[in-house]
Amino acid sequence: MMHIQPSYLCSLLLPLMLSGCAPLQGSDGNETAQFQEIATNATYGCRRPHGYGLYDAAAGKTFVCWNGGGMSVFGRAFDHAAGEWSPVKEIRHLEYFSRPDYHNYPNMAQAPDGRLMIAWADHGDSLFLARANQPHDLMGEWETREIAVGKNAYPMLISTEDAVYVFYSVNMDIRWPYRPFGYIKSVDHGATWSEHRPAFDSQKKDPGKYDEVYANNFEVEAATPEHPLRIQFAWTMHGGPTGHNRGSRNAYFAYFMPETETWMAADGTELGDLIDLDEMLAHCIVVESGPAPDDLLIRGLVSTHLDTGEPVVAYSRDRTVHWAVHRDGEWQHREIAPGFPTDLRRKEDGTLRMASHVDVTTSQLQVWELDEAAREWRLVLESEIPFGNGSDRAWQTAFIDQGRPEFEMLIQQKNREEDRSDYSGKWPVFAVDLSAAP
Repeated sequence: MMHIQPSYLCSLLLPLMLSGCAPLQGSDGNETAQFQEIATNATYGCRRPHGYGLYDAAAGKTFVCWNGGGMSVFGRAFDHAAGEWSPVKEIRHLEYFSRPDYHNYPNMAQAPDGRLMIAWADHGDSLFLARANQPHDLMGEWETREIAVGKNAYPMLISTEDAVYVFYSVNMDIRWPYRPFGYIKSVDHGATWSEHRPAFDSQKKDPGKYDEVYANNFEVEAATPEHPLRIQFAWTMHGGPTGHNRGSRNAYFAYFMPETETWMAADGTELGDLIDLDEMLAHCIVVESGPAPDDLLIRGLVSTHLDTGEPVVAYSRDRTVHWAVHRDGEWQHREIAPGFPTDLRRKEDGTLRMASHVDVTTSQLQVWELDEAAREWRLVLESEIPFGNGSDRAWQTAFIDQGRPEFEMLIQQKNREEDRSDYSGKWPVFAVDLSAAP
């Protein structure tokens, strides 16, 4: 493994954080990532790699959220200039204690007016949104409202310069199984919302019954001279002849174009305002996994883009991390290393950074960066993850939107044997410092 420069001690970087900062060592014996325990009340939520938190340049603070006891929504802010954490704040008290309530995880974004927003689901029923009372402030009062009804799940809260969207799956028929994908829109900073608008829908036409949309990731791409503002989506189709979420078929990619509220394939093909099964198969496939796989073959599907504008997708197949770039009219694939990607981000300087776990126990964190000239990923950090209070999994690992190196990632832990039965709120949440990366 390449030589990694030791990171600064936690006491120098984050002097007033809570106790528990642990600079850990990689396989070459050097200090690598630092893990700061910022909460001890987490419950399990099947969070996708988005909405964990964000850096607000106007406030000079990083804001984060997580689900605590009863899936209640908690948040905290780190003031980068002062090196101080705010108190832990319960933003919305909830009483979700049934076995499937791990679906009701929170997503954070910032409205165009600067106010923080957090969305979550009452799985299979409603979507809710909490909004801060003041811009750039976590600690003030928050208002909560129901923003959609209709068997909704897996919300993705997305803010652009002009609007706020919540994309989500709809549990139309769990017995089929059938789960299309759609969205609602707000043009007044989350105060009022449109009716449901469909986006992806196989319309029960897959012969193997892979009719459940599982969208794992999105990325908002700013407008350039070459293209308007667009939002990347990467998804798989789950289900199968043996029932709900028993298998998956293929991995897909498309752009949402907010200006026209239409969809576009990676090769520029216009797909209209709804992508059906035929269009998925003809224009959106990133990975073709076969006609009827009986396992969840594609995992950890995440996307971003190169400086050239070409989209990049990372995913795990056969316990190996792969990446693909859409170039010369096709997706070009290469293997990276054993493991499972958890998130992928494009930094402000254009560097692509990926987080992955080595194996399903998720005890070791790896951070990779792409050398675009060589088209190779290089390992820049490797750390054993600390666990607390009986937790043994850290699959909920994601980058902070616009995150600073000293607080670039959040990890929410759980215990695998208790994750769907214990909603008391007792597992750690860690802020992760990646400033040791060269």
